[in-house]
This record gives sequence, C-alpha cells and structure tokens, in this order.
Amino acid sequence: MNAPKDPTEVAQNATTDGAVVDLGTELPPPPPLSGPQSSLHGMSISAMAICALVGIVAMIALITVRWPGNSERVMIALIVFASIGFLVSASTAVFSAARDSYPRRSGRQHDS
Repeated sequence: MNAPKDPTEVAQNATTDGAVVDLGTELPPPPPLSGPQSSLHGMSISAMAICALVGIVAMIALITVRWPGNSERVMIALIVFASIGFLVSASTAVFSAARDSYPRRSGRQHDS
C-alpha cells in the first residue's frame, strides 16, 4: 500500500495535473436591490382583497338568506363579477410585479 502523502504536496500536484481548480476566496457581489413596487401592483393587490371580500360576503348572503324575485340572480351575478375581478386583479398584480423586477432605463431613447 502507498503511504499517505503530505496534503500540500497533493494540492501542488493536483494543480499541475489540472484536476483541482482554485476558485478563490472572494464572494460574488450581492445582486442589486430592486426598486419599490409600482402603484399598479399595490392597487391590484387591494382590488384582489376587495373582490375576494365581496365574493365571500355575496356567497354567504346567497346561501343564508332567502332572496325574493330576481334578487337571487343579482347575487349570483355579483359573485361572478367578483370572481372575474379577482382573476383580472391577480393577473395584473403578477404581470406588474414581473415588469417591476426588470431594471428601468433612465433617459430618453433616441431614434437611430
């Protein structure tokens, strides 16, 4: 059996063979902080909350109260519109957050 070698000798031989690559001790720079979210993102989240609350209250009211005449249809329409509003607001919030994650260009663009 071969006797274990000195660790510094092993490291020197490994670098000459190309088997070990020194990556250095420097840490990569931290990613730049993203700026504040746009007001569209905040408004979309607020609209999501409002639509969710309106939809939940309308569902509970539809289930628990006996509505006369066409009032039941109005409640169902309210639930449907609250659901559509929630989905639109959620989509807007996601897309505006994605847009805000890209760096903004400063200055005007000049036509070539």
